[in-house]
Amino acid sequence: MVRLWTAMVLAIPLLASAGCGWFGDETALEADFETDPLAAGWTLESRPFGSAVGQWAEGGVAGSRCLSVAEGYWQSPAVSAEPLSYWRVRFRSQATEEGRFSAVFLDAAGEPLPAACYDSIYAPTHWEATEICVRVHAEATGLRLRFEAAGAAVAVDDVLLERAEAADVSAWADAVYAGLPPVAYEPPADRHAYLPRTMAALASGGPLRVVVLGDSIANDLSDSLFEALAARRWPGARMEVVTSVRSGTGCEFYREGDRMREYALRFGPDLVMIAGISHGCDAEAVRDCIRQVRAAGDADVWVLSGAVTPLEWMQGAMAERSGLSPAVMGDLLRAWPERLAAVCRDERVEYLDLRSAWEAYVASSPRPRAWYQRDAVHANARGKQVLGRIVSAYMAPRG
Repeated sequence: MVRLWTAMVLAIPLLASAGCGWFGDETALEADFETDPLAAGWTLESRPFGSAVGQWAEGGVAGSRCLSVAEGYWQSPAVSAEPLSYWRVRFRSQATEEGRFSAVFLDAAGEPLPAACYDSIYAPTHWEATEICVRVHAEATGLRLRFEAAGAAVAVDDVLLERAEAADVSAWADAVYAGLPPVAYEPPADRHAYLPRTMAALASGGPLRVVVLGDSIANDLSDSLFEALAARRWPGARMEVVTSVRSGTGCEFYREGDRMREYALRFGPDLVMIAGISHGCDAEAVRDCIRQVRAAGDADVWVLSGAVTPLEWMQGAMAERSGLSPAVMGDLLRAWPERLAAVCRDERVEYLDLRSAWEAYVASSPRPRAWYQRDAVHANARGKQVLGRIVSAYMAPRG
């Protein structure tokens, strides 16, 4: 059920230039909501089995109007976007509890793709400006923006979507990171031993196509846009990152049938990064996926242990799913990084214990774990930048 608290309709285009005062060379969407959003293509949507409650409200930033949502989400009109292009989203928000932002990527039929960029709408009592950079999915032809309530009403105003370049992404990442305690991670000196194709491409400035394979945690890692940070250490490097994920999905799923081809190999990767928390502690499933990449060509494989999600949460969820006791599942989870490392040593592929690096950072931070997460499981922009800094440090030249 949709409940909209206003019925005024004015057919004035959304992309009119008068508005929030942020302008770019390739502005694709600009809305100050001084005219009716429904007439301009915005829609108020409900979650499955939920309601949509929102309004075109009074009390915006500079003018008289904004969007407000208490249940469900406001969704923007679709905007055309090239695959793997970068975009910058800017908006102002006000809330008593955090909400959710997402950039949803659309296929040629206009349907959402599995990979989207999810983030927090923070909860200031004043109007606060937020900037988020996103990378369009490799098979997308467009995107929509969503602004969602997650416990209390969220007000949004002055929305701007514009094309961005790698330098803009780096500047955005640096701005987010500037507000965080520094990442002290030191990568191992003997890294890169099993990344010959990757390192040769970075050193030569040749193209490097990376497929990030896994679950929603792998999706968050990819959304850190780590390639923009890593490329600063390798002048001239040209990296393309393809996010290929399914929620709650790991190598137990990808190993079966023709799924490695469908989800990774058909993109022609130079490097396959296997990441996330959803492998079911099945080391042989990871081994199978590694061997399928190897059998298909000479792409490098880099395995990363899952991070962000607290082990206590994983212990309970996986115990319920598997039927094992929480105590047994806790033992399996604590032993998992070393079992994963052993498979990588056997198969002679690169391994990064991202879990240990993440936990060391959170333990040393004066901020609570929740400050880096948008919910109990996933990272927000702050947490993503921690992941991005760790991964880009690992990819940096040795010595």
